[in-house]
Amino acid sequence: LATGDDVAVQAFRVGERGWGIQFHPEIDRAGVEAWLLMAEPTLMPVWHRSAAQVRAELTTHLAAQQQRARQLFLAFGREVTGCWRSQRTSSATTS
Repeated sequence: LATGDDVAVQAFRVGERGWGIQFHPEIDRAGVEAWLLMAEPTLMPVWHRSAAQVRAELTTHLAAQQQRARQLFLAFGREVTGCWRSQRTSSATTS
């Protein structure tokens, strides 16, 4: 369902009810700052960016990312609700 450069499988579905994600759509500025505090020594060798560059990218892209995350959460909620309603309807008709 979603792929990435370093981790090929970023989102997946197994059957009708098994879902998983590897990425963090819930991230916000405070979360990125916490990551930067822990990962700053490895940023340049691994991400080829400084903490200042990551912060600049965050300022540029965070609002759009959070909008996409809201859309993802809403779509997932609709999917779960639809599965739940479908299960209740089929249970009621077989009882």
